[in-house]
Amino acid sequence: MGRDAHATSSRDRAFDLHIRNADAMGVTTLRDEMRARTVLIRLTACFVALASVPAFPAEKPGCGCGTKIATRENVKPPKAVRAYLTASLPGYVAVGEADYEEVWLDSADLHWALQADFDGNGKADYALLMKKDGEIALVVVRHVDNGYTHEILEKDLCDVPVVATLRIQPKGHTNIAPFDATKPEMKYFWNPAIRVGILETCVDLRWYWEEGKWHAI
Repeated sequence: MGRDAHATSSRDRAFDLHIRNADAMGVTTLRDEMRARTVLIRLTACFVALASVPAFPAEKPGCGCGTKIATRENVKPPKAVRAYLTASLPGYVAVGEADYEEVWLDSADLHWALQADFDGNGKADYALLMKKDGEIALVVVRHVDNGYTHEILEKDLCDVPVVATLRIQPKGHTNIAPFDATKPEMKYFWNPAIRVGILETCVDLRWYWEEGKWHAI
């Protein structure tokens, strides 16, 4: 009886140990499964977030998209461009740093001349604020195959230069919805665009070149 009782006790202890090991393995397996599910949930969330980003469009064949023309702000146009403006727009004078000497804003926040490839033909173009008869105009000079051409995009933005400022809108997706909109409205710019701000107002214009002509937002 003593040996039988001892054998039974050994079997019981072995069975208990087996059960405990099985329980431990079950806990480990459950923990691993929960971790795997957490990783899966996180990966799914990442994929959903990536899917919500607008797809990068294919480049338009022959449009010159992605040309490596330096974009610069408050740049002085080359002599050839200045000569063209003098001959083509009599009475217009380019706005310059002197027009902003007494403005209260930091001059780094004010821009009156831009350089970029606005039409995507691989040549440097220029957007300038110009003044004539008390009016400030937005003028763009595009470098084309046979020289230069220009467009007056806004003839009367304001009556003093310090009210207006220019920015380069980079190529790519951007939100063009009004500041008080409840959801974004995405627009893809194939080339750098021109952003015009009128200080102390809600005016924020964007001029961009597409399909052979200028468009305004």
